[in-house]
Amino acid sequence: MLTMKTREATFLFGPFTLRPEQRTLLCDGTPVSLGGRAFDLLVVLLKRAGEIVSQRELIEKVWPDLVVEEGNLRVHVAALRKALDDGTGDSRYIETVPRRGYAFVSAVTVESYPPQPQALAALASSNARSRALPPPLGRMVGRERDVKDLCALVETDRFASIVGAGGMGKTTVALATAHRLSQKFGDEVVFVDLTEIAKENLVEAALSSAIGLSSKTDDLLTEIIGAVADRRMLVILDNCEHLVDSVSAVTERLFAEAPNVFLLATSREALRAEGENVYPLRALESPAPDSIETASAALDWPAVQLFMGRATASGYRHRLTDQEAPIVAEICHRLDGMPLAIELAAGRVPSYGIAGTAQLLDHSLKLMWTGRRQVVRRHQTMKAVLDWSFNLLSETEKRTLMRLSIFVGSFSLSDACSVVANSAEEETDIALTLESLADKSLLIVGAEGGTIVYRLLDMARAYASNALLAAGDGNATARRHAHHVYAVLAGPDPVQRGNLIGNLRAAFERSIADPDETDFAVDLTARAVPVLLSLSLLRECGDWCTRALAILGETRRGSREELALWEGVAASRMFARGNGADVREALFNALDIAVAIDDRDREFHLLAGLHIFHSRVGDFREMLRVSERVATVAAALSADEALISADWMYGTALHLSGDQIAARRHFEEALQRSAASGQRHLSSFGYDQRGRGLIAMTRCLWLLGAFARSAAIAEEALTEARELGQPVALCIALIYTTTASLWGEDFETVEGPVEELIQRATSSALEPYRAVGIGLRGIARCGCGDRKAGIEDLRNALAELERETHRVLVTDFQRALAEALARDGRVADAEEALDRAVATAEANGEAFQRPELLRTRGIIALAASPLDAAKAETLLHDAIDEARAHGIFGFALKASIALAGLLVDVGRADEASQLLEEALAHIESASTQPIVAAAGDQLHLARRVAGRT
Repeated sequence: MLTMKTREATFLFGPFTLRPEQRTLLCDGTPVSLGGRAFDLLVVLLKRAGEIVSQRELIEKVWPDLVVEEGNLRVHVAALRKALDDGTGDSRYIETVPRRGYAFVSAVTVESYPPQPQALAALASSNARSRALPPPLGRMVGRERDVKDLCALVETDRFASIVGAGGMGKTTVALATAHRLSQKFGDEVVFVDLTEIAKENLVEAALSSAIGLSSKTDDLLTEIIGAVADRRMLVILDNCEHLVDSVSAVTERLFAEAPNVFLLATSREALRAEGENVYPLRALESPAPDSIETASAALDWPAVQLFMGRATASGYRHRLTDQEAPIVAEICHRLDGMPLAIELAAGRVPSYGIAGTAQLLDHSLKLMWTGRRQVVRRHQTMKAVLDWSFNLLSETEKRTLMRLSIFVGSFSLSDACSVVANSAEEETDIALTLESLADKSLLIVGAEGGTIVYRLLDMARAYASNALLAAGDGNATARRHAHHVYAVLAGPDPVQRGNLIGNLRAAFERSIADPDETDFAVDLTARAVPVLLSLSLLRECGDWCTRALAILGETRRGSREELALWEGVAASRMFARGNGADVREALFNALDIAVAIDDRDREFHLLAGLHIFHSRVGDFREMLRVSERVATVAAALSADEALISADWMYGTALHLSGDQIAARRHFEEALQRSAASGQRHLSSFGYDQRGRGLIAMTRCLWLLGAFARSAAIAEEALTEARELGQPVALCIALIYTTTASLWGEDFETVEGPVEELIQRATSSALEPYRAVGIGLRGIARCGCGDRKAGIEDLRNALAELERETHRVLVTDFQRALAEALARDGRVADAEEALDRAVATAEANGEAFQRPELLRTRGIIALAASPLDAAKAETLLHDAIDEARAHGIFGFALKASIALAGLLVDVGRADEASQLLEEALAHIESASTQPIVAAAGDQLHLARRVAGRT
């Protein structure tokens, strides 16, 4: 009897290549020195990549004949990590799972060697008969690579099992693979459907019948092996999950004792038989919904192809449109790329349309959708598919699966223990149960941030949720889940926890609807406020806090929880809905509580919110008064964070109210304190105070003529805002760094940042910031010569900002509109717009705007008919004098350029050149802003006209 010799595969991960047969590990082709035990550990972990391998199993495989302590294992794991540079930079390979073992968490590619030349018997026995292989199950979509890989795996290694969840298409792929291989086996292809086999001891009988063997002994398996030992045969064992013990025993002996028999099995869990090569059948690839813009792009993905193909086969006679493409992508994504679930959903499209079918996904009746009549009964609905899997579970597994359905998205072992465990259950028991459910393809195992996480498929979650309610355990599990979420919120960096927001939403809705959980709902909402604000979930934060305040009992008035709820109302409404009286009221309600309970930290935090509120409504005088109170509270706290934040806030208020020199002192002090203390991101009321101060400093430096340093600080502010990943922080950074660029007439380069601002503000429902973006776009368009579009943008922005009571940049927009109208020859309209700008600046206390307003008045005079040159000259001189008196050399330069042009036109070029030379003397020589180049060109012209070199 000849046996087929196989060679082990090669494993590729990161820059490494591991060849077990040659016992070599290469990094980018260079050999890596690795001890023998560490090498063996790596081989075991790679073969089980993505799975948790217990310490006991590792010790048994690496030290099979020795008694070894766990400490010895840890030493070799440490050596292995050092050799791989594990944890350095972006590399992350081996994850320690406390009290369980280790898992290889990086992506691994497995390459099989080609088979060695073989001498396999190919003679069929004289009594062989043809056994019909079932036909392929219709058109197969997106599985060509799987079939190709499985053919190679079976031919090379003789024994493969296709493992995956119910409805993933295992039988479809197995039959396609068998048909592809059948030409190499002739009539010797045996297909055994084990669906109807109910008892373990009937597996051998089913196989015996399939190969046409009449039993002659009690040892049926030995008789089968004798009959097939010399026959080159392909055996397909379909639907093995309910008989894994028997199938494992049968296939293991066939593999060992019948070397010419090739085996292909399908199961919802691995057989764990010697010789088995597990082939996990993954979901069909589907696009991320937000990445799809056209129907053509969507139809490049197998899941979408299957959905539209089945919808058409069910009677849908419309082509996929660009508008519907993201909806189909969302359906396929929601259904986890599971082929059967996609087919069943597609069958609803003729009746409900694509959008209507998407809405049905939130209903548990999706489990009852029926498919083709000719498929086996357990595949006609998802409920039937899941009934089959559920009924194979132990009672502990059933209870665990039902309780896990309470989670939204992924969850960790510790999450599961908190929600699933009864007081008598140990963490180890739950860990083993999770592993068992994952083995049965009811849980998906992955890694997030180096932590092993689990997730239920959408259909499995819906099924288990229904079972949980039917078992009467729904309310108790929901309460455990809500209290677990509450505990997570108090832990370190809760935002980094997997799918925190989905679980938080579920916990809030269940708690606030439960009359017995009223107090807890208030506590949960109050604790959630900082998280919601940090993620810019503003409307949700405001709605939740309002609902929680409505059920707040009288005994809890004046509590820290009420303070947090008022803060949530104020912040959310300020950023998402404008700056009305309700925001001011909410802030003062929270401040009153903070003062009453003598909580200086909260008082400081809320004063920061009041500071922001006054900046948004344009009350810069009140900003200064709040800044003084902030400084007093910061001094009492005497903490670096408070003192630094106070400097940032004071500097911002001084900048907006006109004292740029004092503002710069506070900004520089904040930077020095930050460098000395290491404090950087200082969050107050949804804002990063450092980021807010940096953008104000950008403008302050520009006004003082420090153009180059202003640009450097602007770049730093934008970089840090992007690192934070908070929409509010990035929007304000884009706004205020852009205003400095526009002052410097850098109109073309601001196009990208302004469009990004509009897009981000729109996607995060930050309506005031979106309006500001449109206004900034209007200024840039006017500067580039497209005054018609620019004027329209400015008017639209001003109207929206008035509705939102958002006035911080209204003066800039009104002045820019006046200048654009003047240059367009509409002098009367320009005068009216400028009058509004002057009134706004006076009401807000924007003293620093006076030079620009005077310059614009001069521009209007120059545009008048007849030309009023004397008036224009006086106004421009006044603008320059006003700017220089307050050190605002940036605006002085702008006014000097305008006046120099007038002086050259009236034959006073020498005065013009002297004026520009003096203006440029106050500007950093390293500046590359267009306005500096324009001043240089104007100076060159004036000198040439005056006859100077």
